[in-house]
Amino acid sequence: MADKSIEVQYQVRQNVAEIQDELRNIKKFEEEMKEKEQKIRENMCTSKQEKRVSIPIRSNVDEFSKFSEESINKMMKMSVSDEDDLAQDKRIANEYKERGSKFFKSKDYENAIKMYSSAIATYNQDSIYYSNRSQCYINLEKFSEAIDDANKAIKLDSKSQKPYYRRTIAYEKIGENINALKSCQEWMEVLPDDQLAKSTYDRIHNKIIENNKEREKEKIKWSKYPKKTNFIEKSSHLQSNKLLMKVPIQMKKSHSPIPDDIIDKLFNNNTGEHVAEIETDSKLFKSNFLQKTFNNNINKPSPVRSQSLTPKEKTKVNETNEILKASSSNMQEKITSEIPSIEDLELLKTSYKNFSLPTSGPQFYQSWKEMSDNMKFIYLKTISENSECMSIGMLIGAQLDSNLLSEIIHIIYKYFLHFKINYIHLLDELRKNSELTILALFMENDDKNKLNELLNLSSQDNVNDHTNNEIIKKIKNSFQI
Repeated sequence: MADKSIEVQYQVRQNVAEIQDELRNIKKFEEEMKEKEQKIRENMCTSKQEKRVSIPIRSNVDEFSKFSEESINKMMKMSVSDEDDLAQDKRIANEYKERGSKFFKSKDYENAIKMYSSAIATYNQDSIYYSNRSQCYINLEKFSEAIDDANKAIKLDSKSQKPYYRRTIAYEKIGENINALKSCQEWMEVLPDDQLAKSTYDRIHNKIIENNKEREKEKIKWSKYPKKTNFIEKSSHLQSNKLLMKVPIQMKKSHSPIPDDIIDKLFNNNTGEHVAEIETDSKLFKSNFLQKTFNNNINKPSPVRSQSLTPKEKTKVNETNEILKASSSNMQEKITSEIPSIEDLELLKTSYKNFSLPTSGPQFYQSWKEMSDNMKFIYLKTISENSECMSIGMLIGAQLDSNLLSEIIHIIYKYFLHFKINYIHLLDELRKNSELTILALFMENDDKNKLNELLNLSSQDNVNDHTNNEIIKKIKNSFQI
C-alpha cells in the first residue's frame, strides 16, 4: 500500500509539471502576439502622423501568476489526502474480508457473503472480495451469482487462478459443460503453465465425451423400436409410474435356414439376440460369404455364381438373393413413401396453429421442439427463404446445442436433398454461429457422414461454380470435416 501511495504521488507531481509547461507555452504565445499587435499599431500611427497610443490587450496570461507553487502544493495535498482516504477504505474493507473469512471457515456462508459484500461496498477494486464471495455462492448452490462474481473478479485481475476455477466449477454444477470447457480454455490462454487448468480441462473434456457415448447408447437402445412409433413427451407429474409392458414378438421363419446373427450382420442391425455361428462346412452359412454375396447383389442384378458350390447350395443362394433384393427395394420405397409431396407439406403451414417466424433463439427452440419432422422442414425452409428473418446462425445463437445441430442436419439431409432444394446457404449461415467451434469437436460420426455427403453432392453438381466451392471449403473447415 505504501508503494502504491508513493506511485500515485509521483503521478500527481508529473501531471502538475506537464500543466505548468502547457501554461508557460500559452503565456509565451500570448506575449508574442501582443508584441506583433503593438508593432502594427505603431506603424499605423506613423503613417497617419498620430500619436502612439498604448491600448491594453486582453489576455488571460496574467492569471497564470495565480497558479503558484502554493496552489500546486494544495492540489497535491488534496490528492494525497484522497489517496489516504482510499488507503483507509482498503483497510476497512480488509477488516470486513477477515471477518468474512472467519465465517467461511466456520461454514457460515450467509454471514460470510454479508461481510464480503460490505468489503465490496467499501472498496470495489479488489478481485479477492468478489472471488471469495463467489466461492460462498457455490457452497450455497447459487451458481448464477457465483458466475457473475467470478467474471467481475477476472475483470479486475485476469491473472488470478481462483476466479477461473470457480467460474468453471459453477458452470459444471449447472450442467453447462460446454461453457465450463470454454472457461477452461480462457484460463489456459491466460495461465498456460497452470497444471490445475490442464487437469480441469482434461476432466471436463472426458466428461463431455462420456456423455456423448451414453447418448449414443440410448439411441441404439431406442432404435430397437419401430420407426413409426410416435412418442409423446409428457411432464414428469403426468408420467405413469408403471413399467412398460413387454410384448412378445414372434418372427416368421424364412424358408431358407439363415441364422439370426448373420441377418443382423448383413443389415448392420443390433436388434435380436446374438447367436453363435453355426459350425458347418457349407459356404452358404459363413457370414463372410453371405456378406460378399449380399454386397455383390446390390451392385449387380445377376446372382453370384461359383464353381465350387453344389447345385443345392446354388439354389439356396439364388433364393437368398431374391429375398435380399426384394427387401432392399421395399426399404427404399418405404423411405421415399414416408415423405409427402411438397404441396402437401406446404399445407401444413396453414393448418399449424402457432406457425410464425421466430425473432429470437428461445422462440425458435420452443417452436422447434414441439414440431414433427415434416413441420420442422417447412419451418426451416420458410426461415431460410424469408429475407426479413435474420440468418439461422444468428437467430439460434446460444440456444444451439449438440441435439439441435444433429436435428437440423438430419432435416436438411432427409428433406432438402429429397426435394433438391439448395441447402448450402443454410449451412453457411449455420457455420457462423459462435457455439459451433466447440460443438464441432463432439459431432457424432453419423452427422459428419451426412454433412460430408451433402457437401460432396453439392460440389459435384456445381463443379464450375467457384463461389459455391469456396463456401463449401469454409463449411468443412468450420465443421472440422
